[in-house]
Amino acid sequence: MRHAVAFLAATLLLGAGLGVAARSGVPDGVVLFDANAAQWVEGGGPGSVRTPIFGDPRHAGAYMHLIRVPPNTTSLAHKYSDTRTYTVIAGTWHVGFGPRFDRSRLRALPAGSYYSLPAGVAVFNATGDDGATIQIGGTGPTEHIDLEQDV
Repeated sequence: MRHAVAFLAATLLLGAGLGVAARSGVPDGVVLFDANAAQWVEGGGPGSVRTPIFGDPRHAGAYMHLIRVPPNTTSLAHKYSDTRTYTVIAGTWHVGFGPRFDRSRLRALPAGSYYSLPAGVAVFNATGDDGATIQIGGTGPTEHIDLEQDV
């Protein structure tokens, strides 16, 4: 019984201490992204804007950012030097694989969808009438390599 009371007292004190620490700020190592405070800049393709969540794809280390792609946008075939992950946050993102853009090979991915793109795999994308917001993560430095050019 005495051990149970000591355990309960220690648990309550620890809990109270953690409550104070949690209220005083964000713990070291926590990445906290407030979408309302995001700083959007041009990037990620024609008409697109992006904002970093953490890291920088131009430098060594993990990164994650959001990209808003406008309606009816096409991205021709390209590939990346790093493995990347994609999560569709809003809208519908259309993705296809291969060295040339082929609208018939696009797959529509609605909000909540995810895919992983290994380094060196050719990909092309498009949005429909609603545009899309995509979360992209990987490990930098990364290089975008165009496989076909607008003519």
